[in-house]
Amino acid sequence: MKFNFKYHRIILSLLSIFKYKKFSKKNKLFFRNIYFPSIYMSSVINQPYNQENILPYYLNSYKEGIIGIIFLFIFLILLLINNTKVNKIKDKLTIEKSFTENIINTANTIIITLDSNGKILSFNQHAEKITGYQSEEIINKNIYKTLIHQDYRSKALQTFHENYNHEQIKDNEVLIICKNEQQKLISWNVSPIKNQNKDLSNTLIIGVDITKNKRAEEALKYQAFHDNLTGLPNREFFNKQLLHEAEIAKNNNKGFAVFFLDLDRFKLINDMYGHQTGDLILLELSNRLISTLPNRYTIARMGGDEFIGILPGITKAKLQIPRIINHLTKIFDDPFVINDHDFVLTASIGISIYPEDGLDEESLLKNADTAMYKAKEDAGTSFQLYNHNMNLQVNEKIFMENNLRRAIENQELTVYYQPIIDIKTGKIKKAEALVRWEHPEDGIISPAKFIPLAEETGLIIPLGSFVLKEACQQLQDWINMEYHPIEISVNLSAQQFHKSNLKETVDNILDETGLNPELLGLEITESIAIQNVESTISVLNEFKNMKVKILLDDFGTGYSSLSYLVKFAVDIIKIDRSFITNFPHHSKRSAIVSAIIAMANKLTMKTVAEGVESWDKIKCLNEYKCDEAQGYLFSKPIPAKEFENLLKNNIEFKMQA
Repeated sequence: MKFNFKYHRIILSLLSIFKYKKFSKKNKLFFRNIYFPSIYMSSVINQPYNQENILPYYLNSYKEGIIGIIFLFIFLILLLINNTKVNKIKDKLTIEKSFTENIINTANTIIITLDSNGKILSFNQHAEKITGYQSEEIINKNIYKTLIHQDYRSKALQTFHENYNHEQIKDNEVLIICKNEQQKLISWNVSPIKNQNKDLSNTLIIGVDITKNKRAEEALKYQAFHDNLTGLPNREFFNKQLLHEAEIAKNNNKGFAVFFLDLDRFKLINDMYGHQTGDLILLELSNRLISTLPNRYTIARMGGDEFIGILPGITKAKLQIPRIINHLTKIFDDPFVINDHDFVLTASIGISIYPEDGLDEESLLKNADTAMYKAKEDAGTSFQLYNHNMNLQVNEKIFMENNLRRAIENQELTVYYQPIIDIKTGKIKKAEALVRWEHPEDGIISPAKFIPLAEETGLIIPLGSFVLKEACQQLQDWINMEYHPIEISVNLSAQQFHKSNLKETVDNILDETGLNPELLGLEITESIAIQNVESTISVLNEFKNMKVKILLDDFGTGYSSLSYLVKFAVDIIKIDRSFITNFPHHSKRSAIVSAIIAMANKLTMKTVAEGVESWDKIKCLNEYKCDEAQGYLFSKPIPAKEFENLLKNNIEFKMQA
């Protein structure tokens, strides 16, 4: 039999891998010679080949080779199966790792792992974005020393450290310091990482940046208890503080005071200069209040131009309160300079005392408000301590306000007319329209009583419009009756004059009544004119273009500045009655009256002397070349029907020979 040595060598070589140690020296030598062809070939060349001797050797090895091949084949199959499974597991682990890394790095939360000492083991991309640190900068660094704000390190240690968080911890707020030194508040959720033996190995911390939310929350909380404009506490804060002070007062057997401060004529400033200027004044006032009163005192803005406050530790109100309030009112000694304008402000302050004047916020504020209205009756900055009699006075005032409002609506008001006489001819040249209130029960109510109330409550606007329309209509009616035409003058309040739609109101009334604008005169005082010079110049020029005359009333009692007089489009100067009293017997007053008339003539303005009560004054006024006069010498203000009789009879007022 021919033996195929080629296959036998291959078989024997494969088998020898696993059976090599069991081979005899002869087999091992043979195996090496077969397995390493170069050695085998050299042996064959140097030794004669004997097939019969070698064949039993080969046959014996052949049997062992067959068995080896079978085992080898099984092993290879198992190895192949095992490798396939391993590769699948590796692929799965790679996919899972990649998936996990993607989730961690695309998450909008900070994800960090720590060891038991606080060393950072992993640091995701969002953590890099929030903190400004790159992972390579922060990994293996101690989180407490690197990221945590020193004031929060103790809290962070309790939150993150393995000894404290065997269970999950949620929404624990810890402040961190970023790479750029910026501070951020992070809400942390902490979970322990355990090994196969369920022993704690590391800590997973997940954080959300709540800095903006916290600021927004704090801003909302601040806004709930503070005034948006001034930053002062608001009434809600005031109420809580008052309850707190009441508890302190009960425990210490001490009282406290509540004050109510209201700026005088502040609405006029808003109307004249706009709300932006008004807001700047309120801001300046707030700063002065804060810097003047101790921190122990509470100051709050009620709204508008009203401020309220609490003065604690009051034991002797009548001694302590005047001293405190006098110190407080010094803030009004200096003018408020806003946009190059000087505003000299005054305020009215009312004070109530706990527990005498009330035990709760509502009654204390109500009584302080009552005292404040009483203080408004005094000129300049003043204050009043509340007393129970004030309620009656306030009730009367409220009753009058309601009646006045109803009187305007029900046309209980009427217009009286006082003639203005041409000094040379004695003829009636003009009439001043003056409002009167004929109450159905109380009769005639003095203008000195209801005009200030109308200005205070804002009713002066509808009241003034009523008088203006009534006067224009009445004059047109007299013209229609073919009486000798005269001019009519109507007083304007400060609120009317600085109201933005004044020209429109006058235009509409002239259109409705059909009155010639040249017969209408509008009277304003110096104090009104000087409040906002630029606005006054603009308004007066508008009326000049309309051919409506402007009368400067009570001249000499205000600023009497010649520079302003030149700027203003004034047609007539009315000399105040205070200069006409005891004139011409008072030399200084005579000199002032003479100078005013001479100045007006030079400026081509007419003059009217108010409060004339004797003919000798008329004589002197005529000598000084005063144009017109008004006063009880000729007539007191009278109803329209009586004035009509003067026109009908063409009355002339002349000095008797």
